[in-house]
Amino acid sequence: MRAGRAIAICAGAVAGIFGAAGGARADVFTIVPTAQTDGYTLTYTLGIPTTGGLNAGTVPYTLDASGAIARGSFDRIAYYMELQPTAGGPLQWVFASMNAFTDDARRIGVPNKSGGFFQRPVTSVNVASNVAGVATGNNLSGFNIEFWRTNYTQANTAGVPNASGATGNRNFDWGDQPTAGGYGSMQIHNNGSSQPVFAFNRWGASQGNVDVGIGTNPTTANGIDWTFQQNGASFSVKNLQVLVRTAVTPQPHRLQIMPLGDSITEGAGATGGYRTRLQQRLTAAGIDFEFVGSQVSNPSTGLGATGRVTHEGHSGYRIDQLISGLDSAGTGNNTTGGPGGTDNDGFWFNPTVQPDFILLHIGTNDFGQGVNVSTAKDRLDALITKITTQRPLSTLIVTNLLERTNNPTANDNINTMFNPFVEGIVNTHKVNGEKVFFLDMDSALNVATDLGDGLHPNQAGYDKMGDAWFAAIQAVPEPGAGLALVGALIALAKRRRRSGRVRH
Repeated sequence: MRAGRAIAICAGAVAGIFGAAGGARADVFTIVPTAQTDGYTLTYTLGIPTTGGLNAGTVPYTLDASGAIARGSFDRIAYYMELQPTAGGPLQWVFASMNAFTDDARRIGVPNKSGGFFQRPVTSVNVASNVAGVATGNNLSGFNIEFWRTNYTQANTAGVPNASGATGNRNFDWGDQPTAGGYGSMQIHNNGSSQPVFAFNRWGASQGNVDVGIGTNPTTANGIDWTFQQNGASFSVKNLQVLVRTAVTPQPHRLQIMPLGDSITEGAGATGGYRTRLQQRLTAAGIDFEFVGSQVSNPSTGLGATGRVTHEGHSGYRIDQLISGLDSAGTGNNTTGGPGGTDNDGFWFNPTVQPDFILLHIGTNDFGQGVNVSTAKDRLDALITKITTQRPLSTLIVTNLLERTNNPTANDNINTMFNPFVEGIVNTHKVNGEKVFFLDMDSALNVATDLGDGLHPNQAGYDKMGDAWFAAIQAVPEPGAGLALVGALIALAKRRRRSGRVRH
């Protein structure tokens, strides 16, 4: 028996004895065949509460060993759910393991403020269960996960196979669209067999019972995936355990990229904005990455299909509002209803959000709204200080502002009071040893052809922004970026041009 498994068995037994809201048991290593669990280490044990409210505070784990698991040290992730009906009957259980979809164990638990936000396919899935109708087997394909802290609609914007995008009964399934709010979703789906593996929903909202279930929801009034079932009180035992399999060879680091800014970061005027093009360029270069942030608005089809819908673009925000967001984001909670509610709380810089790159474009609304425009550059300086203080290991890339033709006064002020100073501000921070770089985004776009409404870029403009961000990321070698970028760096150095270049 491997030492890691022996430790995990002991931890599982302790969690089973002392598990609270979800009942006793929670012994994955006793219930699930050894062939499925050998080599795995128990990372989380949660006695699933009957009511939610987990977005308002911490998740009440009886075991949380995630902090002891090094990033990139595991190659597979597994989930075990067990339910025993209050009315009697046998214990129902399901175990599903898959290739790792993140390298950070802190992000594989309940994604309340953990930074975990995943809507993506998962591969090489093994499923074992004693629940009739659940498709079992090893090395299965056609699976996806929907882990998020927000609300969601029935729209299949991610293009998940066999999912319905229609509204009405039974259409909450494996292809839903995350929206603003705090309902919460933690689901694994077999979209090839058109069935959920398990669902744990409504854990974020503080009103009503949670939704839990294994396999397909048999009712006709709710979604196939147990959405709105509110059946948490129907089980005397309900537990969730999360495990990882330690890899023999350390796994490559997955870059975390936070797009940070206003509506241009959100991509107003073109679905996905520059994030769509940036994804295409990074993927074509063979770079493993994910976008991080608390917002899920305006995803393109390509972003949705790969689960890279998150960002930190806040429409209408000024520099001071970003500063405030870094101070206070994540303190609110959506207390209303279900997947249709709204709120603005997020996780911006909670402890598990450690971006490798932060892409900052902010200040346009300071000038458009005419708010203390003469000191906008000083607020940018203060924002950079706050970001580099809170995330000193992150690489921050700061751009100047794009030209705007819809407001000549604002444009004149940008060109006299802001843009001429941005590079100097960045260089001052660099002299202080901070990991900050300047990107001349203004020169990357043509004001005559690349603006859609005089303020936001059109698709061609966003594509140029994506290209500029890509070149900037390549030009700042990071330990996690890997040697695959060296050739690109050499090529970039040979063809440096004013458009979108990063300055050191």
